[in-house]
Amino acid sequence: MPCANTSCRDGRDDPSLRFANDELARMVAHEIRNAMTPIRAAAQTALEPPVDAASLARVANQAIAAADRIAAVTDALLDRDPASMDIINAVDAVDEIIQSHPTFAPVQIDEAAGAVDSFELQTDAAVVHHILSNLIANAVRASGGDASKVIVQTQRSTWNIGDEPRDGVEFVIRDVGPGLPQAQLALINSSSDLGADQLNAASSGGVGLVVVRRLLKVIGGQVVASNLPHGGAEFRVFIPDVRARAAAFAA
Repeated sequence: MPCANTSCRDGRDDPSLRFANDELARMVAHEIRNAMTPIRAAAQTALEPPVDAASLARVANQAIAAADRIAAVTDALLDRDPASMDIINAVDAVDEIIQSHPTFAPVQIDEAAGAVDSFELQTDAAVVHHILSNLIANAVRASGGDASKVIVQTQRSTWNIGDEPRDGVEFVIRDVGPGLPQAQLALINSSSDLGADQLNAASSGGVGLVVVRRLLKVIGGQVVASNLPHGGAEFRVFIPDVRARAAAFAA
């Protein structure tokens, strides 16, 4: 159906983006509620006598971890402009993340051949930065802290999201860690909505997988995890290009 106004052409009237805003609100509510539970439990433990120094240190660390989880979500939201999407270059986005984290410097970057503009896409830059930073940090951690063992690939790709082919960019992050348990892989790769307990189980092998999965849903993306035959885990992350969807709506 033809579309004459600017907001429709750049994708902001796309029904999938309106759904994304609702999903983002649900994601934030779940993340904050889940993070508040260990904070409350830690406070209750600290108030119950007798409390030794080791117990206080343990509950304090639990509270700090939960607070950091809330901060990660709110930071992503504060950096996000819901009124517009950004034109970003996927290769530049990876380079920026590597340069902004000194421990990521040795990460191997493998870019598929192609014109520079072939890696451009319209999406939420802050959300993409948060997703990739989390997955690269997990890969470095799984590789025993040796970032030189982590490989990040970037390539143009088309994925079926639901029943619809979507054009965009695929990021592949590989590590040399112990891999992921099959039950955890099944949860991460599940196409259905997961409850809080299931999402926490899916995230048990790495900080931020819960947030990554939900943020990808917000921007219409997807993640597929697998264990590599020679060891290690691989995460394939697809970020759709909003311009392609808007062009289809305008056709």
